[in-house]
Amino acid sequence: MQAAGVRRACAPGVLVALVAGGLAGWPQSPTQGGAPTAPSSVQSAAPPAATTGPAANSAAANPAPNEQLPASQTPAQPSSPAATPSTQPAAGGKLHGFVKSGNIPLPGVTVTAQNTLTGKRYSTTTDITGAWQLNIPQNGRYVIRTQFAAFAQGDQEAVLNATSHDQLVNFQLILASRQAEQEQKAAQAEARQSAQGQDLQQLAGNAPETVGLMNSLSADTDTGAGTVGASGAALPSIAQNSDFSDESVSITGQAGQVSAIAGLDMDRVRDAADSIRVQGGLTGQGPQGADSAVAGQGGLFGGFGGGGFGGAFGGGGFGGGGGFGGPGGGGGGGGFGGRGGGGGGGGRGNFRGFNPAQPHGAVFWDGSNSAINALPFSLQGQQQQQPANGSNRFGLTFMTAPYIPHFTKPSGKDTMFLTLSGTRSSTPDDFYAIVPTDAERAGNFSAAGLSPIFDPTTSQQFTYNGTPNVILPLRITSQAKALLGYYPEPNLPAGNALNNNYHLLTTGQSNTTQAGVRYMRSLGANATQPGGRGGMGGFGRRGGSQNQGLRQSINLNYNWAHSALDRVNIFPQLGGKSASDSDSVQAGYTVGYHRLTSISNVSWNRSNAHVINFFTNTSIDPAAAGGITVPNNVALNYGVPSISLSNIQGLSDTQPSFSISQTISVSEVLSWIHGKHNMRYGFDYRRIHRDFLAGGNATGSFTFTGLFTQQIEMTPNGPQPVHGTGSSLADFLLGLPQATSLNSSVAKSYLRDNVYDAYAMDDWRVLPSLTLNYGVRWEFFAPYTEKNGRLAEVLTNPDQGFTSETEVASGASGLPDSLVYPWHKAFAPRVGLAWRVPKVKSTVVRAGFGMNYTVGEYAGFATTMAHQPPFTNEQTNEEAVGNTPSTACIQTATCFTLANGFPAPATVGNYALNPHYGLPYVMAWNLDIQKSLPLGIVMNLGYNGARSNHLDVKLAPRALPNSIGTDPSALVFNYDEAEAFYKMNAATVRVNKRVEHGVSLGANYQYSHAIDDATSVNGSGGSVVQDWQDLAAEAGNSVLDRRHQVTGTYHFELPFGPDKHWVTTGVGAHILEGFSVSGSFDFATGAWLTPTYTFNTTNVECGTAGSLRLNRTPGASITAGGGTLHQWFNTAAYTEPSPTQGFCNGFGNAPRNSIEGPGTISSNMALSKTMQLGETRSMEFRATISNVFNTVQYNGVSTSEGTPQFGEITSVGQMRAIQFMARFRF
Repeated sequence: MQAAGVRRACAPGVLVALVAGGLAGWPQSPTQGGAPTAPSSVQSAAPPAATTGPAANSAAANPAPNEQLPASQTPAQPSSPAATPSTQPAAGGKLHGFVKSGNIPLPGVTVTAQNTLTGKRYSTTTDITGAWQLNIPQNGRYVIRTQFAAFAQGDQEAVLNATSHDQLVNFQLILASRQAEQEQKAAQAEARQSAQGQDLQQLAGNAPETVGLMNSLSADTDTGAGTVGASGAALPSIAQNSDFSDESVSITGQAGQVSAIAGLDMDRVRDAADSIRVQGGLTGQGPQGADSAVAGQGGLFGGFGGGGFGGAFGGGGFGGGGGFGGPGGGGGGGGFGGRGGGGGGGGRGNFRGFNPAQPHGAVFWDGSNSAINALPFSLQGQQQQQPANGSNRFGLTFMTAPYIPHFTKPSGKDTMFLTLSGTRSSTPDDFYAIVPTDAERAGNFSAAGLSPIFDPTTSQQFTYNGTPNVILPLRITSQAKALLGYYPEPNLPAGNALNNNYHLLTTGQSNTTQAGVRYMRSLGANATQPGGRGGMGGFGRRGGSQNQGLRQSINLNYNWAHSALDRVNIFPQLGGKSASDSDSVQAGYTVGYHRLTSISNVSWNRSNAHVINFFTNTSIDPAAAGGITVPNNVALNYGVPSISLSNIQGLSDTQPSFSISQTISVSEVLSWIHGKHNMRYGFDYRRIHRDFLAGGNATGSFTFTGLFTQQIEMTPNGPQPVHGTGSSLADFLLGLPQATSLNSSVAKSYLRDNVYDAYAMDDWRVLPSLTLNYGVRWEFFAPYTEKNGRLAEVLTNPDQGFTSETEVASGASGLPDSLVYPWHKAFAPRVGLAWRVPKVKSTVVRAGFGMNYTVGEYAGFATTMAHQPPFTNEQTNEEAVGNTPSTACIQTATCFTLANGFPAPATVGNYALNPHYGLPYVMAWNLDIQKSLPLGIVMNLGYNGARSNHLDVKLAPRALPNSIGTDPSALVFNYDEAEAFYKMNAATVRVNKRVEHGVSLGANYQYSHAIDDATSVNGSGGSVVQDWQDLAAEAGNSVLDRRHQVTGTYHFELPFGPDKHWVTTGVGAHILEGFSVSGSFDFATGAWLTPTYTFNTTNVECGTAGSLRLNRTPGASITAGGGTLHQWFNTAAYTEPSPTQGFCNGFGNAPRNSIEGPGTISSNMALSKTMQLGETRSMEFRATISNVFNTVQYNGVSTSEGTPQFGEITSVGQMRAIQFMARFRF
């Protein structure tokens, strides 16, 4: 098995140091639950398949000088199938060996073999064990050279002929500076060896036993940088910012996962990172500010920066300070390691043999077109033609050493990167709904199946011309007629499979453009050449020894991005558009002296975004034109008022908004390597500005429930509505809403915030087989304030049952300006260990514990409080019905109406918050046992756990008066409190087959269970609790719970071409070489859904619209007869609570999230071909197929009783789609 894939003079790529520097050192994204990963300490870099099979046999039988055989590697037995040498061609043969410096393997070294007669070249790169292999298709004499930044070039010769088809060529490299010094002094061989050994120890920065441990452990475990599985959130190691972290026993990343790139073709690895850099949007940049709760990802150019631990709850991670696009957690808490993404040492990282006078870069395009995709699945059973849509993405990356021709020369001290990327795409949107029929628009509800409606002025059933259930035409208001004009006509036949009568299949356009420039310069006499610390902003490794004296570098970045997209609405007239422009600037300075390194960064980010509908800032005011009075109705707020109806699709126009977000951040990281300790200290400061103009509901909204057209009967308890009577659409035609709301900005808001953090961390190699990784982080998140003191809330008394309500504003006595007391105790300890079990072959144990805070709620608090009176025209009006007939306000002419639903601005708002709101946090822990098995298989058994406290709960404490008509003193507000929890436990089994003979396989199984009682977890949810006096009833399956999940990947390199087994010469070899097939699959059980009933008078009156749950039918199975398109679950298992249970004191007993939704069935595949076009040029073509088997993936399920679709599938996933990509690298 070849070490990294043979190619002719492949251009040394950007990502070689992903292997050389340890991909696992890069903070990983957390998985569900956010369990931390131990420091993966024991060098978990198992040798790729080169250590088994023919290549391994040769290497094992003939170890290099001073080579220590890994503990898990024994000479292969002749009878072993894996040891059977592959058949070699009649001509040519195999060149292989190891590249080391002393006893330390050097991964990522470019090895080139050139035929001295024909000049033809073949090249590869060494794997993590320093092994390399070239399959040469023809005989001849070959000059073999190595290229590795900061090391002297190695040169040897080998001959392949009829009697010699297998040549072992080992290299011992020394630092280029040391070689020059040796040559100058003409030292003796013994002196050279001594100096070489000294340099190696300096380069590693660890005790000799730690350096030597690499050889003995490298075969046992892998770096764990594979696919993000169930191992939880990474617990990043300080070693990620050290210069030789991957050669120590501390390797970070997902616990024990096999490296996804070990032994793979490095050209493909570099290409993957190119895609991340170009497609991911210019190094982690993005709109900053309060509401984004940025997790601080540094991006490729921004360095390691970003959040490691955390994530699942909005928090950042150990990476604090992120690239110029993300100040380490923005609102999310930053991270432990806080590099600031600065990049560091000014080298060009991983361009081995880089020629500063020669530009390097890549150009790519990828796209898709609906004409070659499968048709979308039709829920109605009748296939419809898909509207034309597709996507086009393009990008350019360019790197060069800047110079002025004829005046200056390229310098290894200067590097400039230019990037440009963009997308032009259209995406299909498929909508189904129920809209009013022509008869219903005319007030005729006499059709079969419709509820009887009653005249609120007479309490008698409506009758017109002798036909019951028909509203007199004169009673239909002009306002209702105007709004009906925004409803399209039904376009589906009545009585269809899903009971919908309207279908819209359309597309939305989306455009993005991004550009960036980065300049790096190394300063001083000790400026590192290519390969300096930080390299391309974080991927490179130190280009010289740690005792090289003073090291300095600077880096400057500028990035710009623009995006624009359509806001598609089910009713086209109510759509809109949004756009944003972002700018970011970063400056970094790195200075190092011996084993001490300081990285300082300053960054500025600014984003300007707006959202508009088709009426914003025009001369058309649809509300006024329809006779609807909406206060503060300036051109900015023009739009169609929102209408909410039960059983009928409502109207919801795009809400206009304008915002500017700005973040200024400063970060400092100090790294010190001392003996077996690798320590890091740092701090970050961020100043966040968020300015916005808009309310959450500027166009106003009206809620119709059927309150006024239901039948009222007298009971011993007084007048009661008759269940099954009334119509929300009939109420709408009469212009009688049960509730109205408005939130319209009077002036611009200016939110301000300060965020501080400091941390200390130590990566301690206690023993050759044991590493501890421990530290603590303190964060201070000052709650947002408003520059002009324009924050307000309702101050109430929850301990006394919410019996008082007072509106308070910033500066109120006894409260801070933010109206929320800051949390000063955000200390987050973290610890991890990795232990290679003695006397138990190839076994590594990892464990970790971490804690993280999140401040995502702070942004929501501040935005809501800025939208409270007297600074915003806020109104929440509800008919105070209680046990009073709905006709009461009709008789007194005090009802809210569609024409006049907003009588006067409120003096007391609709939002209350506990001033001592506790900061949410998550604790996560994990245990992972890794065992290396024969045939290059690695198995991991793991456990992950997480517990989060102080999660958000939204209450709607309503005290319903028995007064007649509208009661202005009956305040209506929601209350935020930090009382909820989340907990998760998961067991995982992972099996990975390392790359061997071009084949790699991996699979992961996870069983997990998570419960919570929170209003919102990880951004999911958000509705108020059903009963604010019984929070224990909210506990149930979490929205994040996925009980079973199986995922896997595969990769096959086709065995054709000069370096393969078949068709090794001729035109056929060139045509067939470079092909590979890869893919992934994901099978999982579904998310959990809550059975509710459609909003009605009780929902609105209790303030719990969408939260009231159904009753469970005793003895009825939830799954009986379910699992189909038209009945996903047994609807007979649920019933609506009886109205006799009263308003707001009787609730359904069905648990939250008690219906299991559709599972996941996903399989994707890709076919790619890479062609070498010269020493530094290559071309790749790739076709990627999503949902390759065209499987119908059910998505949405209607769980709201009372709707015609109750229990049915309402949406499906995308069918098979094909995307093409072409990339030229030079």
